[in-house]
Amino acid sequence: MDRIDSRAIALMLLTDSSLKPYSASSYHRENLKSLTRYRFSRVQERSRQKSSISRLVTILFPELSQLVPCIHISSIYAMLEEFPGASYVASSHLTRLTNVLSKVSRGRFGRETAITFRDIARKSIGAKIPAKSLELRHTIADVRAIENEISEVETEIRKLMDEESTTITSVPGIGIQMGAIILFEIGDFSRFDSPDKILAFAGMSPST
Repeated sequence: MDRIDSRAIALMLLTDSSLKPYSASSYHRENLKSLTRYRFSRVQERSRQKSSISRLVTILFPELSQLVPCIHISSIYAMLEEFPGASYVASSHLTRLTNVLSKVSRGRFGRETAITFRDIARKSIGAKIPAKSLELRHTIADVRAIENEISEVETEIRKLMDEESTTITSVPGIGIQMGAIILFEIGDFSRFDSPDKILAFAGMSPST
C-alpha cells in the first residue's frame, strides 16, 4: 500500500471546493461521526474477542497455531466451532473434518490438511475442558456477529460518503473509513489557514 501523504490530504481539505465545511449542528456530520465512532468501538471489541479465542486455543489445542499462518480465518473458525479443542479433532471422523475444512476454505484445506490436524491433535498437550470448549464456540459466534455489525455500519458510512462526492479518497492510502474519520472528526476545515495546522489538529505529520 502507498504511504499516506498527510500534507496532500491537508492541502486538499483547504483547496478542494467539493469539500463542504460542516457546522457543529449538522445532522449529516453528526450521523457520520456517530457511525465512524461506533465502528471503531466494534472493531476494538472484535480485537478483544479474537484475543480471547487465541487464549482459548492455547489451552485447548496449542499446536494449532503452528499448523496455520493464522487461526483467525474462516476455515479454522468453522473447524473450531464443530471441534472446539484437540480432543474433539482427535476423535473426529476424517471425512467430516475434511468436509468442514474444504468447504469453508474453498479447497485450500483438504484431506491432507485434515489428516495432519487430526494426527497432531492426537498427540496434543491441549486440555480437555468442556466449559472452555463451549466458551470458544460462543466467542467465535460473537466474532462473526460483530463482523456482520461492522459490515452493516461500513455500508451506511459508504452511503453517506457517496452523498458527499468528496475526492478525499483519491489520496493514495485513504479509503472510505479513514476518509470519513478525516472529514468529520476535523469538522469545519475552513477554520484552518494552513495544511500544517490541519495536520497538527489531526495528530498527523507531513508525509506519514
